[in-house]
Amino acid sequence: MKKIIRAFVLVFAFTFATASIWAQTADDFSVTATRDGTGIIITGYSGRSVTVNIPASIQGLPVKEIGQRAFRGNTVITSVTIPSGVTIIGESAFAASDKLFSITIPRTVVSIGREAFKGCSSLTSITIPSSVTTIGIEAFANTGLRSITWPASVSEIADYMFRENFNLETVVLPEGLTRIGNGAFHRCRSISEINMPSTLQNIGNLAFNGCAAIPLGAQGAIRRAGYRGNF
Repeated sequence: MKKIIRAFVLVFAFTFATASIWAQTADDFSVTATRDGTGIIITGYSGRSVTVNIPASIQGLPVKEIGQRAFRGNTVITSVTIPSGVTIIGESAFAASDKLFSITIPRTVVSIGREAFKGCSSLTSITIPSSVTTIGIEAFANTGLRSITWPASVSEIADYMFRENFNLETVVLPEGLTRIGNGAFHRCRSISEINMPSTLQNIGNLAFNGCAAIPLGAQGAIRRAGYRGNF
């Protein structure tokens, strides 16, 4: 019995020590000031904690942006919480972070940059807040997303937005959407449910190429909305 208790104590002590070593601190983040000097841009992360809670302020200034390529190619992080007050998620900010499966985006974010989450193969779901007004090309290409509800605040789906999301099954598009860009859903071969809003005015080349799982009825609606390509 004493050996079991001693082993338990050793395991607990090791776990506590490991957690303390890997505990996240502000020093884990590389930062720079915004152009006007009123806020902080996160430019990198060197911590070992797999769960990242980005601080609301660093060096006495509010965190306002997740900078370009700040977490790009990170093979450690599994979840990230972005604090309220951040307005921009920059280009390739989380691209190729292949273990990232959870991201919390606050309602203060207005812009998600080009390729921001491209290649996040473990990311199976994401909620885009209605505060977002612009999302760049290929922002969610090659991810693990299974469903997407597009925010009504963004009137266009940019070129190659969801390209090669092989697990994407359900797409919910809002009234007010006017354009689906070139190759937006190219080779999303598992889409089995999608709607076409009445406000849609343009569907780009190869937007649904390789999407053979879309039901024939939905394919007809897509063609009536202006699509001239193959499925």
